[in-house]
Amino acid sequence: MKSAILGLVAVSLVMSPVQARDYRAEQDAVAARVAPEIWDVYEPRTGTYNPSNAYLCAHAVQTVARHGHEESMAGNFFDQVVEIDGGDGLPRVVVAAGEKMVLAVFDPPPHRSIAKMWKFLQLGLTDSAEWLGGGGRIHSGGAKGIDAIWDDFHAQLAAVHGRNQPVWLAGHGLGGSLAVLAAYRLVADEGIPIQGVYTFGQPRVGDSGFAAAFEEALEVFDDGGPLYRVVYRNDIVPRLTPPYVATTRLVTDTLSPYVHFGALMFIASEGGVEANPGRLESLDASLFELKDRRNHEMGMYQRFLYDALDEQLRAQLPKPVGLRRGKRILEN
Repeated sequence: MKSAILGLVAVSLVMSPVQARDYRAEQDAVAARVAPEIWDVYEPRTGTYNPSNAYLCAHAVQTVARHGHEESMAGNFFDQVVEIDGGDGLPRVVVAAGEKMVLAVFDPPPHRSIAKMWKFLQLGLTDSAEWLGGGGRIHSGGAKGIDAIWDDFHAQLAAVHGRNQPVWLAGHGLGGSLAVLAAYRLVADEGIPIQGVYTFGQPRVGDSGFAAAFEEALEVFDDGGPLYRVVYRNDIVPRLTPPYVATTRLVTDTLSPYVHFGALMFIASEGGVEANPGRLESLDASLFELKDRRNHEMGMYQRFLYDALDEQLRAQLPKPVGLRRGKRILEN
């Protein structure tokens, strides 16, 4: 992979078959950034859901999803940004590190439709990963994705974590599932503590045994933190429940070994974030447009989280990047 200079020094490293690209801010480039650093409003040591943290994680996820924009995260707050790419059909992870915190954003391989994602979700559960340590069963595709990038991801995280900064993870959709698996593996297998995880439109990732193991390893609070599952009411992906027997029919109301866990941060049809409303799973599946991908898009989540900020924070933070308005499926 070739190096490129884009106002930052891009140092390319090839770790076959995984590729890593290291962006470090030049002194002149950093000095030229006189605008306030947007990440200064992030509260890296909080133990509760935070609206500005949620929005900035969503902003980072959207930035990483727009391939080629990762270097824009490097600056005064994050002095190093490293992209680790597992290759075709495998996930990417971008690790941004600074004195105050480390943020890892997981980006899954693309699935062109909800139907293709549904097929992927039905690959089945596995308990064969050694790092699970008997802690239940997880989605086999997620286990494969984490294993493919783990050595390089863990090495990079360990290298930048020498200052004992709080570690945060984030991801959208299947990237959120990867963030959950990575959080568990870092704590249970590597002994690296996790401050928090933000996922957006995340599908179920494991069974009740894994949920219990995750909650024990991360010392999950009664309210579900430090895992914050942000879910838009009209997004079908978090409600998909892969059954024991594979099917081409997208289903949300079938007998399934998969469970959700963590704090549900629920976005109503017209916005506003409510913690653990206890009603998501009871919604009538027939009201959803099962093939409407727009309501799962990261831009939708970013827009709603931005609108939920108070006026002062909206003035400090960047506006959402690109948005196609999804179809309104449910009324408040």
